Amino acid sequence: MAGLATVTELQTLMSKTFAEGSDELAQAELVLAIVSSWARVVSGQSWPDAPTGVPDDVRAVVLQASRRELKNPDRVISRQMGPFNVTFSSPPDGFFYPAELAILKRFRRSGGLRTVSVSRGEDGRPWAGKVGYLHYGEGDGIFPFCSGDEGYGDPVPWS
Repeated sequence: MAGLATVTELQTLMSKTFAEGSDELAQAELVLAIVSSWARVVSGQSWPDAPTGVPDDVRAVVLQASRRELKNPDRVISRQMGPFNVTFSSPPDGFFYPAELAILKRFRRSGGLRTVSVSRGEDGRPWAGKVGYLHYGEGDGIFPFCSGDEGYGDPVPWS
């Protein structure tokens, strides 16, 4: 599946040109593919026509995360020359910052809970005029029945 952003857009963002056939270009393509697949997982969207049809904010998230990974793959947050001190950021949960995750999660579909509207009314329904009710038992129990035959929509004589 194609990346959610193009290498050309990434080059523009980074103010850098990757030479054709270079390791940098191959790495940029791979990072874009990985970040795009993670963005698809988080958002729950496939965007099969990518990079066309991808919302601008999603494209921006993918480009920023790819840029961070290419510029600082070791995630160094501080350096000191003497006596040689380097500090790395804690391992991330993924490529994305919390604000970026919030952007991607906006595209996630809601859960499986749905509401189905039902009505006992017969207006505008294909079974209109074809439903009758039979009393059964000793109480006020009624049983609906439906038939395509004429006369089933008429009131029952004993009601």
